[in-house]
Amino acid sequence: MIKELIRPFPETRNITPIPIPFNEVPYLLTANIYALGKEEITLIDAGPDIPGALQFIMDTFKREGLIFNNINRIILTHGHMDHFGLASEIIKRLDHTVEIYIHPEGVWKISSEFLKNEIWADELDLLQQMAGIPDDILNAMKRGIRKYYSIAKPIDEPKEMADGHIFKGEGYSLRVIFTPGHDPGLCCLYESEQKILFSSDHIIKNLTPKPILALSRDRMIDKNYKGLIYYLKSLDRVSGLDVRHLFPGHGEYISDMKPVIGMYRVHYKERMEQVLNAVKDEELPAYNMVRKIFPNVEKADVFIALSEIFSHLELLESDNKIEIKGQDFPIIYRAL
Repeated sequence: MIKELIRPFPETRNITPIPIPFNEVPYLLTANIYALGKEEITLIDAGPDIPGALQFIMDTFKREGLIFNNINRIILTHGHMDHFGLASEIIKRLDHTVEIYIHPEGVWKISSEFLKNEIWADELDLLQQMAGIPDDILNAMKRGIRKYYSIAKPIDEPKEMADGHIFKGEGYSLRVIFTPGHDPGLCCLYESEQKILFSSDHIIKNLTPKPILALSRDRMIDKNYKGLIYYLKSLDRVSGLDVRHLFPGHGEYISDMKPVIGMYRVHYKERMEQVLNAVKDEELPAYNMVRKIFPNVEKADVFIALSEIFSHLELLESDNKIEIKGQDFPIIYRAL
């Protein structure tokens, strides 16, 4: 089945790619995790808690001659459900303690408090006021996001990792590269000997990563976080690395990341012009811009579209090309 979805990964030493079929989000094709080492195994990400995923991982271990109980560390690239969702189920099947690492900006996102109390639903109510979202769209967004959050079980009190942290193991050395943008706490991992960049959702083949809207400013360490602005700076950070292969969080590996990064920059420039032109025509709240730029977007996908709109609005505002009109909700934007 996997061969029909993506081409095989290149041969490497002590790195086993595990591309889990991800039918829940078909355009992503797979949710990729990676097993490093043999006697003491580190997992990069854990994958989503969806039917068949855990068995797929265990079957891959068996086929590749790996012992599942040798997992002793899980490094989470960021706090999105399809990356950490299965970690707690993996741990349950081991007879020893496992270290789980994530950047400090991701700790609260994977916590029981955030997931079980559905704090995100309150955030969507605030977003409705900010963006001028109709009730039926809000309800569809909540249903979609509730379904997405169902593919993860919480993790409390993980260990924290920071930019520059080194993880050493059997035949590999991983350096943490903090690359916020798609998510405030996203980290890539660079294996310098084989020149492999584990890019998570920072760079993905045939997809343009979107900075996902961050509303929980009171929980974030960096209160000034701005998704697209940070994302473009993070692209600069990794573009200078000597990379032979890029192993992403979804889909196929990438052999040459420079054309992909170039494509991203063109896309973001074109989208920024679209957003600017939208408010040049008339003063608008963010939801109206979504309907203008993405007229056929499904109700459940409006949150992703709003994430893209807001990230470009932040960039345009920082460049003094737009401004906010007044102080009332919904927030109205106009061109300068």
